[in-house]
Amino acid sequence: MRTRVIPKLLYITFIVAVLASCSDTMDPNFTVSSDFLRANNVALGGNAASTTLHIEADCSWAITEEIDWLAVSPVQGTGSTDVTLTTGVNPSAIDERSCQITVTSDDGVRRVVSLTQSKADESLTVSTTKLEFGEEGGTSSFTITSNTQWTVSGGAEWLSYSPTEGKDNGSISIAVQTNTAEFGREAVLTVTGAGGSQPQKVTISQAEKTVTLTIEPAVINATAVANDYTFQIEGNATWKVTADDNTWLTYTPSEGTGPATVTVSITDNNGGTVRANTLHVTSASGKYNLPCTISQAAATVPAVAAVEVSGLGRYIATFSSSFTSPLEVTEYGFVWSTSPEPTLENNKGKVAKGDETLAFEATGHSGKKGVLTAGDLTTNVTTLNSGVKYYVRAYARNAYGIGYSSDVSFETTGNIPGDDDNPSPNL
Repeated sequence: MRTRVIPKLLYITFIVAVLASCSDTMDPNFTVSSDFLRANNVALGGNAASTTLHIEADCSWAITEEIDWLAVSPVQGTGSTDVTLTTGVNPSAIDERSCQITVTSDDGVRRVVSLTQSKADESLTVSTTKLEFGEEGGTSSFTITSNTQWTVSGGAEWLSYSPTEGKDNGSISIAVQTNTAEFGREAVLTVTGAGGSQPQKVTISQAEKTVTLTIEPAVINATAVANDYTFQIEGNATWKVTADDNTWLTYTPSEGTGPATVTVSITDNNGGTVRANTLHVTSASGKYNLPCTISQAAATVPAVAAVEVSGLGRYIATFSSSFTSPLEVTEYGFVWSTSPEPTLENNKGKVAKGDETLAFEATGHSGKKGVLTAGDLTTNVTTLNSGVKYYVRAYARNAYGIGYSSDVSFETTGNIPGDDDNPSPNL
């Protein structure tokens, strides 16, 4: 308030005049003006859109402000008025913001009003909740819309991301390595605000690698004799080999990645029936389960060819034969008798393996130990009786039993000797 110098005799008049409005006019020689102007500081919440500034005045006034986030209405007036101050939501959940508003009367009285807006409620969102990558990997990103400080955590060793922290809006770059496994994989990134808002999660998923797996052959027909067989694995899968029955075969390697040759070692089948086993080549993800069937022949006695008899005399003859066997042959020779179907138990004579008079030529070896499975036999017999009919068979023994050839009969030359005759005289 401003007053002019007034004589003491007019003091009472001054008191009255000061209550008048600034437009009242008194005697030209005694004029009193009153610019009464008052406005208080204003505070509003961070999420408020508007508030009211109350101006008390007895004169005209105008407001000046140059704040881009504040709108004032009205900006001028006379007397006491409510002025609307409109703001947006405080874009920050971290810092409050403030500005000053100047209210000036026509006569130059100034009042400075402070407007303070508290920080807003924390807001935190992400542009996507899922990012997908192919097996080859690559790069991608997602954006953060926020009014606060935030951090990013989580992930996996097969991906990287940056930045790991920031403020307000931001973008997170992600790089994913090539997936060399047969499984799809997944990791989660968590974006956490400083003010306790709901954390935001982004799931990073990657497809498994493209897997191929084949085997050749898928069937192995094995003989009864112990031996090694192989099959080939092709493709890029990580695989494992298992067997339905591990009692009569082994295999190596049992696991690996990519192409490999698997060796299957089979023991003798000493039984009389075919036996079968299945190896399963399974990829790590279970996408492939390829069977390789092992069929092993049953054990049988050796097959022995009929004896050929030559060089007959009164007391001599030459026997020849051959044999083949699915198992190792451990004994072989000839048996003969004057009765049909001679055996090792009822024969009148035999020539067995190791006998010096037996000529033997091995014609076949099989199995991983190179065991004897075939051979030719020849022997010269000099202890026969003259004029006698004989029956002769060749034989061979393996673990399953003895195989005999069919009966072959022959007669020595000369007369049948009497009881007192020398059956093999020196003539």
